[in-house]
Formats: sequence, C-alpha cells, structure tokens
Amino acid sequence: MKKALWTVVLLAAILPGEAAAAGAGGQAVTPESQNVPSTHQIIGGQNATVAAHPYVILGTREGGSRPQGASCTGSVVAPRKILIAAHCADAQGKKRFLYGLDNFSDPSAGTWAEVVTYKKHPNYSDFTTGWDVAVVTVDRDIPVPAGYKYPRIAGSNDTGLIPVGTSTHFAGYGRIALDENTSSILKQVDLPVVASAGCKSFLPSFDERYHLCTGYSDGHDGICQGDSGGGLLVNGVVVGVASFVRTGCNSYSGFGKLPGPMGDWAIQEAGQTPQPACPSVSNATDVPLPDKGAAVTSEVTVSGCAGSASATSKVEVHIRHTWRGDLVIDLLAPDGTVYPLKTASPGDGTVNVDTTYTVNLSSETANGTWKLRVQDVYSYDTGYLDTWTFGVVPTR
Repeated sequence: MKKALWTVVLLAAILPGEAAAAGAGGQAVTPESQNVPSTHQIIGGQNATVAAHPYVILGTREGGSRPQGASCTGSVVAPRKILIAAHCADAQGKKRFLYGLDNFSDPSAGTWAEVVTYKKHPNYSDFTTGWDVAVVTVDRDIPVPAGYKYPRIAGSNDTGLIPVGTSTHFAGYGRIALDENTSSILKQVDLPVVASAGCKSFLPSFDERYHLCTGYSDGHDGICQGDSGGGLLVNGVVVGVASFVRTGCNSYSGFGKLPGPMGDWAIQEAGQTPQPACPSVSNATDVPLPDKGAAVTSEVTVSGCAGSASATSKVEVHIRHTWRGDLVIDLLAPDGTVYPLKTASPGDGTVNVDTTYTVNLSSETANGTWKLRVQDVYSYDTGYLDTWTFGVVPTR
C-alpha cells in the first residue's frame, strides 16, 4: 500500500497490479512506463504481521521487478487453495507463492508453494468488466497456525455485509510508493465502503454486481501494485479481492465484489460450504397496547444462523392504532441491547404503522430471542401490535 504526491490526469488505463490487461479505452500500464516525478512520500497504511493475518500469502512471478518477483497478494482459504484476482494470472513468468513472512527480502524463513492449477472465473476477460477472481491450487498444505480457521468467502447470502460506510480491512504486499520496486513488507489499512460513483470516475465500466469501491478520493490510504488479489475482509469474511486503482494509486481502491455470483463460484472452487440463507421469522399474535401505559413486547427466535447478524437487517412492523404518533418502538437484541426504531411524534395523527426498518446489527449474534418493544406514551388513542417480521442475514 502506498501513496505518491504527484498530479496526473486520468490516463486511458487502470492498473491491475503488475499484470497487463485491456483497460477502458487502452492498455493497462505500470508506473515504470510513465514519465513521472521520482519524489514520493509514504502516507498510507501501517506495518502488519502474518501472525495477525495468517491468511495472507505473497504471489510471485519469474522476471518480476520487485524482490522475489513479488507481483500479487492472495488469501489462503483452504489447506491448498488460494483466493486471488484473475488478472494476476495474466502477468508473464512462472507463478509461485511464498508464505509466512512479514518481510520477504530474505525468503529462507518462508515456505514456497508451486502452482498446480490457476483457475480464473470462466466469465473473466479483463478487470474492467468484472469477474476478476481466481482460485489457485498449490502442491502442498500452506503451514497456517495449528487450529487456524480459514476465512470464509462471501457469497450471495452475504450482501448485507457491505453497505456504504462499512469499515473493511486489507493487508497486502504492495508497493509503498509510486515508483519504487524495493519494498518487501506486509502492510495493512482500513478502508470504508463508498458509493460506486467514486470508482466510476476513473472506471466508467464499473458494475455494482461485480465491483466494489472503497477508500478515499485522494487515496491517502489504499491499495497499489502488488496488492492485487489480496482479500478485503469484514468481520473475518473475505468480501473482495483487490482488482484496480486509478493510474498513480491516488484515488479510490477498487475490488472484485464477492457477495454475489463471483463469490458463489469461488466458494465452490475452494471447497468451502456456502453460507445458508436465514429465513425471516414472524410473530402474528396480537398484543394490546395500553393507552399511555407500560411497554409491551413480542418475541421471535432465530436459530441455525451461525455468526453475526447483518448490517442491513430488516424489521417489518404492523400496528393498528388510531394515532401512530403516540408510539415508541424499539428492537431488543438477545443480549439486551436496544435499537430504537421509532420515536414518539405527538403531532403525527396518521393511523397505523406499516413500516420496514433497516437496522445495523452486525455487532450482534444472529441466533437468539429478539424482542419488539412498543409503548403508547400519550393519552386518548388505542391500538394493538398486529404482526412483525424479523429478517437477519448472517455475516460469517
């Protein structure tokens, strides 16, 4: 990860790691082929360790310009399976992987693994149209720590993981300055998910089905060449693979989006088990609401949904009442945490509540007993809780 202090107009190419790939309106290029200033300053990311990121592995290629031929970053998702970007396979030179090093300048303390198969998504043509994901099979077990739980690959049942504003985590072996080829350290950075318009500004073909935009408009933290293929994680789940950046690495960071068909394919190729969809649960028992009285509750129980709840959980509420402004509505998590859904509004004389609320419950365990609490806090009008439905999509 790196950032350089220099000004550049948008070129007719985006940089997919060090691989040559067809870009929007031209061919992808590497910084060495540009006439750019040599002055730079490291302003993004922090040093990281494999101990804290046991899934991270270095992708190398014969003839690469960096130490050990470093060219990409991958994620170990099974004993002999590596999740990576499809465009990493396009670079010239024999591919190998090196595991276990915070600094790969001396590879002797690491473990080399040879490529058996390098399977790109069958729909992949170049990163500009999406499908930039691949699964590599290597010739030996990668020596992750004993008992280590491999990160799960996100699929179609994980779309609630990545709403705009979600904080993600990335670690990679990429360059730390625009025009350097000597860095050999693992770095890490946290990147917010942002609206697609940020990446569309330099990748007009950006497709929300297959691309994910993160980071910052000035690129003060972000990915660059050598980070390609690295895993973007939310709550320990891989939601993206590093795919593209603006020429110069001075804008938003683009990833291949895994919650969806790309992830479904990768899950199958890696031999993982897809995350099951959690069905919505409802309670249709009528509960009277005392006029200006004590709060009442109604319960539903979620089971069989291992992991955390979604950042976009849905609570559908139907209340029959002659003055809905009297009502306060809260959701209570199994651990007792209160999530306000509706406050009282005495001037709102509309009858009934028929509303679906979206709630960020990503810090909560999905399984357990959830309660809807409703209270009538003003006099004269009455009603009852008719029915409510809770929809939670697990995140890991």
